Amino acid sequence: MSKEVVGAVIGAIATIVAAVIALTPTCTKPADSAPIDARPPVESPLDPTAGKDPTPPGPQPKGPDVAVAVEIKAVKVVLRTEFDNLDTQTKVYVTIRDGEEVLANQIQVAQGEVAENTTHDEVLVPLTRFVSTARTLTIEITHPGIPSNGQPHWRMTFAVSVVMTDGTVRSSSVNLATGLNYTDKKFGHLNFVDKQRSSGRITIALQ
Repeated sequence: MSKEVVGAVIGAIATIVAAVIALTPTCTKPADSAPIDARPPVESPLDPTAGKDPTPPGPQPKGPDVAVAVEIKAVKVVLRTEFDNLDTQTKVYVTIRDGEEVLANQIQVAQGEVAENTTHDEVLVPLTRFVSTARTLTIEITHPGIPSNGQPHWRMTFAVSVVMTDGTVRSSSVNLATGLNYTDKKFGHLNFVDKQRSSGRITIALQ
């Protein structure tokens, strides 16, 4: 092959290579471009309040008050010595019951001597638990003898009221005529005489 032919072939090849280079795109990274974050984008939550304090500022509205039942917590007792005195050194006790349950057992409410026709000081008899007003309480008064006076004679009346858990005092009544030692001599009263040392159970009626 002559030098002229070889030169022509080499020239043709060089022309083709130049054309290929001219047609190939170049990808160059800008010098100041920021790094690419490969993490997936975070979508906004559907609930616009997510991540926020659910309690709005300022005073919050209050719900309806829950009713609390008012119950009986104590019984106030006022004794009155009538026309036979309470003998010296003798004592008087009170027992309060709800049915057969004893809520105040033999609480001392008086001690002699107390003269005839005397109203005693009020005595508060606390109960061992609170009692619903729907329940029926009873009171029993006992006046036992003592070694020097086995059967002291005492005539008396009494009144009661009840103290509620909210601090109020509710009027109540007792029917003395239901007492075991009731007598109507002169007027209705309880007569502790001879072996009759207890009034028995008398209902406390709330008013």
